[in-house]
Amino acid sequence: GSGDLLKAEGLNFSTPGDMTTLLTKIYRGQVVNRWVSDEMLSVMGRQHVKWGIPKYLPSEVRVANKTGTLAYVKNDAGIVFLDNRPYVISVFTSKAPSRPFGTTWVAQISRIVYDWRMGDVESEYGYVN
Repeated sequence: GSGDLLKAEGLNFSTPGDMTTLLTKIYRGQVVNRWVSDEMLSVMGRQHVKWGIPKYLPSEVRVANKTGTLAYVKNDAGIVFLDNRPYVISVFTSKAPSRPFGTTWVAQISRIVYDWRMGDVESEYGYVN
């Protein structure tokens, strides 16, 4: 059953780079075909787990994401659909002091990336675009 994957420690893993590559290919319609890719994005966009990437983003911003949770591991990977500037983001945490810390880290990193993409992050040289 599905619980077997949780017991396969060391065998059941991925990286943020893996997820970013996969989501980029899904977005571009390169995994199977355009119709199937669009259906995958639609399913991801309808999921109800919002503690990660979408949590601190404006409610009107569409996000298609997939979360992952194990003991003290909180991950989220997804596509943020900004007008004419969509982006893929994958945030994986491990060894967080608690699950709430992990979920907060993912959501905060997502907001930092969103602000950066919107040009709202100030660096020592001014605003970054």
